Amino acid sequence: MSLNNSPDKNSAIQYSIPLMLTSRASVIEAIAKMRETGSDYVLITTDGNINNEESQLIGILTQTDILRILSQRSLTEDLLIQDEMSYPVITIQETELHDVTIATNLFQEYKISYLPVLNGNQIVGVLTQDDLINLLLQNTLELEENNQNLLQQNLQSLEIQKLQELNQSLELKIKERTQELWEINKLQRAILDSSDYAIITCDLNSTILSFNSGAEAMLGYSMSEVVGYCVPLIFHDPLEIADRIAKLSAERGVDTVSLFEVFMRSDKGITFTQEWTYIRKDGSKFPVELTISTLRDDSEQDIGFLGIAKDITERKRIELALLESNNRFRTVFDSNIVGIMFTDFNGHVTEANDYFLEMLGYSREDLEANRINWLNITPSEYIQQDLDVVEYIQTNGAIKPVEKSYYHKDGHLVHILISAAKLSEQADLCVCVIIDISNLKKAELKIIEQDSQFQELSTASPSIIYTLVQDVNGLVRFKYLNPIFEEITEISIVEAYRDARIVFNQIHPDDKQGYQNALANSCQNMLPFCYEWRIVTYSGKTKWLKASSRPTRRENGAIVWHGVIQDISIVKNTEASLKQKLAAVESAIDGIAILQENKYIYLNRSHLAMFGYEDPEELLGSSWDKLYSPEVIAEIEKEVLPILERDHSWKGELIALHKNGSTFYQGISLTFTDDDLLICVCRDISDSKQAEEKLQQTNQELQKATKLKDEFLANMSHELRTPLNAILGITEGLSEEVFGSLQEKQKNMLKIVEQSGNHLLELINDILDLAKIEAGEITLDLEVSNVKNICQSSLTFIRQMAMQKNLQLDLKGNIPELETLLDERRIRQVLINLLSNAIKFTPSGGKITLQYSLERKPIPNDHSYQDWVCLTVTDTGIGITSDDLKKIFQPFIQVDSSLNRQYNGTGLGLALVKKIVELHGGYVSVTSEVNVGSQFAIALPYSDNISQQPPKPANISPHPSEVIGSDCDLPLVLLAEDNEANISTITCYLEAKGFRLKIARSGQQAINLVQIQPPDLILMDIQMPELDGLEAIKRIRNIGFTKPIIAITALAMKDDRQKCLDAGADEYISKPIKLKLLSTIIQRTYFKNCSYRESGET
Repeated sequence: MSLNNSPDKNSAIQYSIPLMLTSRASVIEAIAKMRETGSDYVLITTDGNINNEESQLIGILTQTDILRILSQRSLTEDLLIQDEMSYPVITIQETELHDVTIATNLFQEYKISYLPVLNGNQIVGVLTQDDLINLLLQNTLELEENNQNLLQQNLQSLEIQKLQELNQSLELKIKERTQELWEINKLQRAILDSSDYAIITCDLNSTILSFNSGAEAMLGYSMSEVVGYCVPLIFHDPLEIADRIAKLSAERGVDTVSLFEVFMRSDKGITFTQEWTYIRKDGSKFPVELTISTLRDDSEQDIGFLGIAKDITERKRIELALLESNNRFRTVFDSNIVGIMFTDFNGHVTEANDYFLEMLGYSREDLEANRINWLNITPSEYIQQDLDVVEYIQTNGAIKPVEKSYYHKDGHLVHILISAAKLSEQADLCVCVIIDISNLKKAELKIIEQDSQFQELSTASPSIIYTLVQDVNGLVRFKYLNPIFEEITEISIVEAYRDARIVFNQIHPDDKQGYQNALANSCQNMLPFCYEWRIVTYSGKTKWLKASSRPTRRENGAIVWHGVIQDISIVKNTEASLKQKLAAVESAIDGIAILQENKYIYLNRSHLAMFGYEDPEELLGSSWDKLYSPEVIAEIEKEVLPILERDHSWKGELIALHKNGSTFYQGISLTFTDDDLLICVCRDISDSKQAEEKLQQTNQELQKATKLKDEFLANMSHELRTPLNAILGITEGLSEEVFGSLQEKQKNMLKIVEQSGNHLLELINDILDLAKIEAGEITLDLEVSNVKNICQSSLTFIRQMAMQKNLQLDLKGNIPELETLLDERRIRQVLINLLSNAIKFTPSGGKITLQYSLERKPIPNDHSYQDWVCLTVTDTGIGITSDDLKKIFQPFIQVDSSLNRQYNGTGLGLALVKKIVELHGGYVSVTSEVNVGSQFAIALPYSDNISQQPPKPANISPHPSEVIGSDCDLPLVLLAEDNEANISTITCYLEAKGFRLKIARSGQQAINLVQIQPPDLILMDIQMPELDGLEAIKRIRNIGFTKPIIAITALAMKDDRQKCLDAGADEYISKPIKLKLLSTIIQRTYFKNCSYRESGET
C-alpha cells in the first residue's frame, strides 16, 4: 500500500511541525512548550529552525522520555535536552512511503512512536504510530469500498461497450446487404482497431481470422503473424488449461472434457466470460478477462468464435493490495497486540478481538450475546467526554488517542488509551483501537510517589546528594544538588548549576591535584570515586568533605556520577584531637594501659617505666597478673573484680611488683568500656604514701595539740572565771548593799572594780568565742527575729556609753515588720561590737547611725541575685587608712599599736564579727576615710520561709517576791563548791535573799548530804575535788533525787552545757556568776518544781 497514492496522505503525515528546539534548550523549557502546543514530542535540530536548509535533525524528545527522566531525578533548570534526548533518530525518506510496510517495519523494529519524514536532509513532516494505525484502518475500508465501485463501474462499462459493439455490428450487417463484402470488411476492421480490447475471431477449427490492433498491443504479435496461421491457444498458459480441464472433469465426474467445454462451458453457443492468463510474445504473463461468443451466419449456423479480452492487471493489483490490506488488518486484529472493537454510536459492540475481551474480563459468548455495551462500562465522569468524541467522529471521521477508563467485569477500573475512526459515511459504525495503560498509570503514580519520597529524603539528608556529568568534550557540570549543599559550601545551587567551576575553586590548593587525579582515574577506569578533601568557603571556614559515588557511561559517551558528599569536619577534628590526646597519653606522667581479655594490647612509656620495663613487647600480649604478687592477685580477684564487674569501674590502691622484684604502692583506676576493653590508669604513689604517713603523724600531733589547747582553754577559763566570780559576786552584793549601806565614795570604788572585772570577762569571752568558732564548736540558734527590735536593743545597750561622749545615735529603716531567721544573740553581739567600736573611735560631738534594710544584691562569686538583710553602722570617727583596712579583721591585731594606749581593746571584736556573720552565710564589708569616718556593712541572707518556724517561747520568770511569798517553804539550797571565796560570796548573797543553805566542799560530801537531808535544790560546781560535779550529779540522780540541780562551771567549751544536762542537771550557768541572775534562776527552777508538786498533789 502506498501513502503517496492515498488521498489521506496529508492527514497521516504532520507537515506542520508543532514544536522544534535546539539541543541546548532545557528539559523544563521543552515540557512547557509541549504543554503550550499540545504536542507529545519535540524535534531537536542544530538550530531549532525547519526552514533553514542547513538545519539537521539530531534528536527527538518524547513524552516517554519525560516520564523516564521524572522516574530518575528531579527536574532542574540545568537539565539540558542534549543529555536526555533520543538519538540517533530513526527517519524515513518521503520517496519510501510508496510501501506502507517500510514505515510499519520501522515502527515495529525500533519500538518508536514518531517517524520523521525527510526529503533528502530536510524535514518535511512526522508520521506518528497512532496516525498510521488510523490511516491503515481508514484506507483499508476505503480501498474495499473503492474496489467494489471500480469493479461495478468496469462491468457496467464493459456491458455498455458490448451493447454499442453489438449495435454497430447490427448496423454493419444491414449495410452488408446493401454494400459490397469488401466495404463490410473494411468497416469491421476500423471498428476492431479502434478498441483497446484484444478482439480475436477464429473459425470452427480455431484458426485466427482477425486480430485487431488492441490484440497486437496487448500480446506483442502482429496481425500478419497470427491470422491464418495460429490458434488462440498460443496465448494461453498450457498448465492453466490443463488445470482447468482437470477441475472441470472432476466437477462433472468424467475422465476429461473438451477445450470447447473449458472455454464455453456449453455447446449451446452461450457467451461465457472467464479470467485467464495470457502469455505475450516476449513470454511475460498477465491476467485477462476473456469473453467468448459463438459466431453464426444468417441461417444460424456456427461459423466461428469471437474472443474479446481485457487486460485486468491493474484490477488484480488493486484486488491484491486490498487483500494484503485486509490480511494486515486481520493480522493486527487477531494478533491481540492492541484491543480492537467495532461498535455503533449507541454503545453496542459488534466485534472485538481477544485482547479487548480479556482486558475487560468478558468472553466471546458475552460478545455474541450482545452483553457488552461501552456506554454501560464507562464511569460517569467520562460519559460527557465520550458523547463529545462521538459527535467529533461523526463530523471529522476520526479522533486521536484519548485517555479514559472502563469498568472491568469484576468491577475494578481499567485505564485505557483509545482512538477511533468512522467506517463509512453511510453507516454509523466505527472501529476503535484500545491500549491498556493501567500499568503505566501505576508506574506514573509510583514515580510520583518515589519522586516525592526522594525529595523528602534528599531534603532531610545531612549529606550532599549530587549528580555530576562530564560530557564527551570534558565539560563537567552538576545536574542535581540537594538543599544541604548550600549550607555546607555557602554556594547557591543555582550558581553551581550555572558553573561547576566555582565549586571546584573552593578545593584547598594542597588537595586540588589529588582530587583531579582521583576523578580522572574514576572516569578512565569506570571505578568508584571515593576521596577526601578540604574546601575553603566564602566565610573563610575550612571544611573536610568525603565523596562516594559510582560512574556510569551513557550512550553518547558522557560519564555520570551519582553519589553523596559528607561533611566530615567533625570527624577530622576528632581525629586530630585523638592524635593530640594519644600524644598526650604517650607523654603522660601516669601509666596508661589497655587490656583485652586480661591481656595488654597497649601501654604508654610511663606504664612501662613504672614497672621497670623498656620494650612494650615485654608486656604486650601478657596477662596483668604478671605485675602483682600471688597475695595481691588473690586480693584483686576477691575484692576488686566483683566491684569492677558490677560498676564497670574501680579506684583504689594496690602493691605492685617491679621487674627487679621490689614492690611499690600503686594508685590505680580501672574502667570497662562498652566494647569490653579495660582501661587502666595508674601511678607510683610510694612518695605520696610516705607523705601521707607523715601527714597522719602530723595530724595526730595536731589533734593532740588541739586537745591540749582545749584543755588549756578550759583550765584557763576555770582559773580565770573562778576568782572573777568572787570579785564580781562580792562587788555585786556590796553594790546592792546586801551586807550593809555604803557611802557614795565606796559605791564609786565598787563601780570601778565591777567595770574592771567585766572588762576582763569580755576579754576572756572574746578569746573563748573566737576559739570556739575556729574549732567549729558554735552552733547557731536560728529563730524568727524582728530586725528592728534587735537594732533597738543593741542601741539601748550602748546608749549610756554614747551619752557619756556626747554622741548622737540614730536608727534608720523603713520596714518595721522585717523578720528573718538568725541567731538573735549572736547578731546582737555583732552590732554591739560594731557600735562599741564606733563610740570608742568617734570624738565627742560626733554621730553614729545604725541602718537596716532589705536589698536585692548579687551573691559573692556568683552571677545570680538574692535578697539580703543589710545592717550598716556609720560613724564620723577618726577613720581607717587603706593599708589598715586589709588587716582589721585579723584577730589580736589593731590598726595602730598607738591606739592601744589611747583606746582600750583586744583586737578580737572585728574578727568575731566577721566569723559570726559568715556563720550566717553573710559577709562584712567596710569603707573608710581618714578623719571623715567609717562604715561597716553586714549582709545576711534573707529567708521569707518563716511561717513554719515555731514561735519563740515567752521568757516568763516569776518575780522573786512571788516565789518567796508563796505557800512553798523557804527553799533549802545545797551549794557544792570547793572555793572558799565563791562559797562566801554566794552564801552571803543568797541568805540575804532569804534562802537556806548547806555547804558541800566535794562531790562525795554532796552525795552524803543529799542522803542525810535532801535539799530543795542543788548548786553543783563541776570542777570538784575527789569526785567531779558531773559524776556527783549522776550518782545523786541514781539514788532517786528528783529535785532541781543547777550546774555551775567555769569551763567554756562547746559541749559543756550538754554534758551537764546529760548528767542530770536541770539548768546550767557559767562563771563568773551574776548573783542576781543566779537568784532568778534558782527562784524560777524552784517555782517550777513547787508548782509541779502542787499540781501533783491536787
